[in-house]
Amino acid sequence: MSNTPDNKNDTVALNHNKLSQTVQKTGHASQHSNIGPGSVLDGRYHIERSIGKGGMGEIFLAHDQKLQRAVAIKMMLSPESDTDNRRFQLESQTVASFTDPHTIRLFDYGITPQGFQYQVIEYLHGMNLKEHIRAHGPIHPTVSKSLGIQLCGSLAEAHRTNILHRDIKPSNIMLIDSPERGIQSKLLDFGLARAEHHDPTMTQTGTVLGSPMYMSPEQIENKSADLTPATDIYSLGLTLYTMLTGKVPFNGSSISSILAAQLFQQPPKLIDVQSSLQTEPGLCWIVETAIQKNAAERFVSVSQMKKAIELSLQEPTGILSLDDGELYFNDQAIQDYTAVSLQSISASLDAMTEHVDTDTILQSKSTINPKISNQTEEPAPKVFVGVVIAAFLLICVGIFWLMQPDITVTPSHTPTQIKSISPQPVTTTYSAIVNSTPEGATVTHGVETLGSTPWTGELPLDSNWEVVIQMDGYEPWKSTITSESSELNAILSPVKKTLKPSTPTKTSPPSNKSPKEKESIQKAAPSQDEVKQVTNPFKK
Repeated sequence: MSNTPDNKNDTVALNHNKLSQTVQKTGHASQHSNIGPGSVLDGRYHIERSIGKGGMGEIFLAHDQKLQRAVAIKMMLSPESDTDNRRFQLESQTVASFTDPHTIRLFDYGITPQGFQYQVIEYLHGMNLKEHIRAHGPIHPTVSKSLGIQLCGSLAEAHRTNILHRDIKPSNIMLIDSPERGIQSKLLDFGLARAEHHDPTMTQTGTVLGSPMYMSPEQIENKSADLTPATDIYSLGLTLYTMLTGKVPFNGSSISSILAAQLFQQPPKLIDVQSSLQTEPGLCWIVETAIQKNAAERFVSVSQMKKAIELSLQEPTGILSLDDGELYFNDQAIQDYTAVSLQSISASLDAMTEHVDTDTILQSKSTINPKISNQTEEPAPKVFVGVVIAAFLLICVGIFWLMQPDITVTPSHTPTQIKSISPQPVTTTYSAIVNSTPEGATVTHGVETLGSTPWTGELPLDSNWEVVIQMDGYEPWKSTITSESSELNAILSPVKKTLKPSTPTKTSPPSNKSPKEKESIQKAAPSQDEVKQVTNPFKK
C-alpha cells in the first residue's frame, strides 16, 4: 500500500460551541466522468487506478509520460467551501519549498478544466506507520530513534520557514524499506500547515483542526495565536509513544473523552506499557519531555529534541535533562543542536592552514611591513645596494673555495636537527551498525558469520559488504553496508507456514480369535528356513 490515507479519517474539525465532529461530504472520481482510470491529466499524467479516497478528495496512481515514472495524483474533488480550496493551494506552495529527504516531494500542481485542484507527488512503495504497527506491533527502540531523528529533521526545515504541521500522527508518516539506507520515513499531508502570516479567515472562529489522539492541549483550547513549534513537538512525542508501545496514548469511547484526557491526564508510563524499555531511560525521558502539558516544559525546538535522540542512540543509559531550556547530557551542557554547515567546514580548514603555516605567515608579515617588528624603516635604495654587495662577496668566496682541490671543509658547528612532523593517522575503516526487529538475528557476510544483532564492527572504508540477516521462523533480509550507509535497521517478516495434509494410517481390523488360537496359528505357520525351495521343472 502506498500513499493511501488511513482508513479512519481521524483528522476532524472541532467546534467549541458544539464539540462535535464535522460531517464531511464524500466525493470520488466516479462522480466526475472526465477524471478516472484511463484518462490523461494535463496531456502528461496517465491515470491508472485509484489508491485511496478521503472526505474531499482522491489519490490516484499515475504514469508520468514525459519522465517515464510512477507518480501519485492527489485531487481535491469535493471541497466544502472556498476555504478548503485555499488550504489545498497553501499546502502545495508549502511542500514545494521543502528539500528535506524525509518530507514528501511535490512535483507539480494544477487545476483541471473542470476546476479541480490537484497535486503531483512522489509515489512511495511502503505502508504508513499506523498500518505497520497494526500488522507487526511496536518498533524496536533503536529503529524508533532513527525514525525520530529523521522526522525531527523534516520538521526542523518546516519550522525554519515558520510553518507548523499541526497534524503529526502515525497515519501521516510513511515507512519505506531502502536496501541502501535501511528503514526510511516520510512526513506527509501538510494540509493543516499554518504559516507565520497565515490568513485568519481560513480557520473559522471556534473551530479547531487536528487529530484528537495526537493534538496538543493548546490546539484543543483553540489558542491559535499561541501555537509554536512546541505543538508539533507534542504530537511527535505521542507518535513516538505509539511507535514504541504499539498502543495509542489515551483510551476513550468518544472524541470528548479523548480531548479531556489530552488536557488533564498523562498517558501511562512507557515502562509500564512496554517493560523492555527499562533499558532505554534516555529515550523514555525524551518522550515524556515532549508530551508535557505545559509547552514551556517541552524541548525548545525540534533540533534540540533531535540532538537528544542522537545522544540517546549513542548511549542509551546516558542521563539527559533540561535546565532552564538548556539540554544536558551526563551533566555536560549541549550548546549546539545544528549540523555542521559548509561555512563552518571552510572556517575549520582556514584555521587549520593558518595553524600549520604560523611561522611562515608571521615571517612574511614582518618582512613585508617592518614596522610590526619595531625596526627602523630604511630607504629602499640603500637596501638594494646592500643586497648587491652581499651577493658579490658570496660569489667571490665561492670561486675561491672551488679553486682549492685538497681542502676539506669541516663545519664549525653542529648542524641543527630538523624535527620530523609525524603524519596524521589516515582513517581506513568505518563503524557499521546492524539492528533488527526482533533482536538476536544472525548477521552473515558470504560464508562468514559476523555475529548477532545488535551488531557493530569496523569495515574497510572503500568496501561494500553484502550481508544477510536471518533468524529461525523469519524470512532472510539482505542488504549492503557502505561507508555512506553504515547503519541498517531490518524488520524481519515471519515465515508463512503451510499445513501439510496428514496421511491416514492403515489399521487392521480387530481379531476375534482367542490368545490360544493366535498362538497355535503362529506355531503352525512355517518359518522361512522350513519352506522348501521348489524349482520349475519346465524351465530350462
